[in-house]
Amino acid sequence: MTLAAARTVILSTEELVEPERIMERPDSTTIPHFLVDAVVEAPMGAFPHECYGLYEADFAHFDEYAEAIRRDGTGAVSAYLDRHVGGQADFAGFLDSFGPARLEGQRARARELMAL
Repeated sequence: MTLAAARTVILSTEELVEPERIMERPDSTTIPHFLVDAVVEAPMGAFPHECYGLYEADFAHFDEYAEAIRRDGTGAVSAYLDRHVGGQADFAGFLDSFGPARLEGQRARARELMAL
């Protein structure tokens, strides 16, 4: 019997790759395929947090959120969710609300870190 943390596992990934690429580095796969029920490609899916090597965390966004909570209390959480989650039709709308220049800036910062 296999024990799992959930009955259904949906894996979200930044990029779908060919099985051959996975077989080149099988040690990099940490969730065994037999436990995964579905795979969803979600570029920028960790944003506003980071995805190492692809985009940096948006610390300015986190600072704005923390400042709103300091200023407005817990009501800022509801306002944040209304604006960034409920106010968007989908995840693409959420990303669009930041604008392409800001997202590209996060990608550029990740590339800079990888070059160090």
